[in-house]
Amino acid sequence: MIGAPVSSATWKPVEHLTIHGDYRLLTDLDADVGYEFIKHWTVFGGFESRRAAFHVADLPDHRRLLFLQRRIELGVRFQPIEQVTFTLAGGYGFSGEFYSGWDFQKTHRVTGFSDEPFARAGVELTF
Repeated sequence: MIGAPVSSATWKPVEHLTIHGDYRLLTDLDADVGYEFIKHWTVFGGFESRRAAFHVADLPDHRRLLFLQRRIELGVRFQPIEQVTFTLAGGYGFSGEFYSGWDFQKTHRVTGFSDEPFARAGVELTF
């Protein structure tokens, strides 16, 4: 799918192996490789890059608080039916920083935070 603000691609080079990528214009990039080792069970590895902007009334000159972080993770997904996915994963978050400014072109660094491992559990419902 090619479009704006979202583009994505999914490729299945062989049975049970899926390579997927998403790009959200100017904000997010996700890449994921999954292997279905048993029916409904997939082991995966992924990379995420996040950028977000938040309005904060206390910042001068109508600036926004800008967030940036990158993450890599490994995990397992269980998808009993197409509309429900359970995920359990762990990974490492890095390059996390907050800036102030209107956009990411001209910014002032506010603070950074340490690179850390993380664990994640999730349920995804689609309809």
